[in-house]
Order: sequence, then structure tokens, then C-alpha cells
Amino acid sequence: MKTQINTLVALAGHLPTGLRDPRALDKLERELEELKEAAIAGDHLGAAMEAGDVGYYAIKAESNGLMNEAQRDKFIRYAADFVDLEPEMLLDCAIAKYELRAIPGNPKDDAAERKAVAALLLRDLARQYGPRI
Repeated sequence: MKTQINTLVALAGHLPTGLRDPRALDKLERELEELKEAAIAGDHLGAAMEAGDVGYYAIKAESNGLMNEAQRDKFIRYAADFVDLEPEMLLDCAIAKYELRAIPGNPKDDAAERKAVAALLLRDLARQYGPRI
């Protein structure tokens, strides 16, 4: 998980809000609501993406001194459990999304982000279950 956390910290520096974000806790709270909304709507891919956002903002909150590492890890594990992913896979989903956002010009392209996360999740399923999926 440490590698993914370091990658997300680095990616945050390439985004418009940067790593320094005094509103990271507010954004984390909003992402928790969006995670619940996606799950209630039956949008499993969207829920995985929102869970990744929870991880991303928990990392930003910890980096800004708004919570400690244990609290950060609890949020990551909560979101991962909510969507039935391992914490590392949840953070990999966030990396797939935020790598796209870190492209110069910082585009926000929901379709491309969903495609990147879906491809990542399919590769993980294929790794786990082989040709049976």
C-alpha cells in the first residue's frame, strides 16, 4: 500500500489543487457520500471509482496533517471493504483515474476514467480467476 500512497502523493502535485489542500477532509466527506450514492444506484464501477477517491482524499488529508496514518488507513480499508476490493486495488483504481487527470491541461474525462478503471479491474479478475471469467 505504501507504493500506491507515494504514487498518489506525487500525482496530487500535478493536479490543479496540488497536494496542499486544507479542504481535504470536506472533500473526503463528499466522496464518502458519492460512494454511497453510486452503490445505491447499482453503479459498481462508479462505486469503485468513488472508493478510490475516498482513498485519494484520505491520503491528502493525512499529508496535510488533518489526520494521522492510522486514520488514513481506516478510511482506505472502509472504502475498500465497501466495494469488496483489497486496499491496494482500491488505490490502484485511484492511480488509474488520477494519472489521466495529471495529463497536461488536467482534463476531466469521466468516460476515459471509467474505461481505465474497468480495464484495471478486469485485469485483476483475470489474474485471480484466469480464463474462467
